[in-house]
Amino acid sequence: MSLKPLQSLLVEPDQSGAFYLTASDLGPLLEAADGLGFRCVAVDLADCTDKAGLMARLADGFSFPPGLGHNWDALADALGDLSWLPAEGYVLGLHAPGALRAADPDSFATLVAVLEGAALVWRDIDRPFWAFIALPDDEFEALAP
Repeated sequence: MSLKPLQSLLVEPDQSGAFYLTASDLGPLLEAADGLGFRCVAVDLADCTDKAGLMARLADGFSFPPGLGHNWDALADALGDLSWLPAEGYVLGLHAPGALRAADPDSFATLVAVLEGAALVWRDIDRPFWAFIALPDDEFEALAP
């Protein structure tokens, strides 16, 4: 698979945001982003069922500074800054979010909103911020209208 078409999309900040995709598509996207010098963060949510676990995994994945609060506002602020991780752009890949979506749908929905907000912050300074939520093929197909 050629990475150039993916890379040409990933460099466009005005197109970035939070998107669902199949799990098999996440690897090529991360590879394409890495080839552009983007900071790629992969977070496995396989057995994550609550906000506390989610926050801990995101803090670990992004190497958040010590003392960062574990609430939505702090997450939004951190994702809108990332000054400790300088890069040409950012890509977050969330693997296996099914347990969180099932056990704590409100936290999952808030997470998606925070990720969309972070992408908007980065658009304002013309830097891509992408969040890809990888779903199994059957769950992805169920999202289609």
